[in-house]
Amino acid sequence: DELEHAHAQGVADTVRQHLRDIVGPVTWPIHVSLGRPAPSICTTARQRAARMVILGVASPGPEGNDTALELLHLAEKPVLVARSGRLPENAVVGIDFRSSSIR
Repeated sequence: DELEHAHAQGVADTVRQHLRDIVGPVTWPIHVSLGRPAPSICTTARQRAARMVILGVASPGPEGNDTALELLHLAEKPVLVARSGRLPENAVVGIDFRSSSIR
């Protein structure tokens, strides 16, 4: 649909501008999908053969948890959920000692 495409392009332009303001010009592709966040992220990750999914959650409260939990449930690859604000004080790394977990 032409209206959806125009909306997606507008969102991509806004994201590109925010990134430019933070880190300077970006050269990597920006893809915008419309729909439920977690399934859309999983579909895009699968299509692009992503090895990991990183989800930024802006709110410090539970508001972003629904998408994060659904993404953790649906994703076929590891998911890192990063909240904005202060840096983490602790980290836990689970390793089962298979070759894929110790690379």
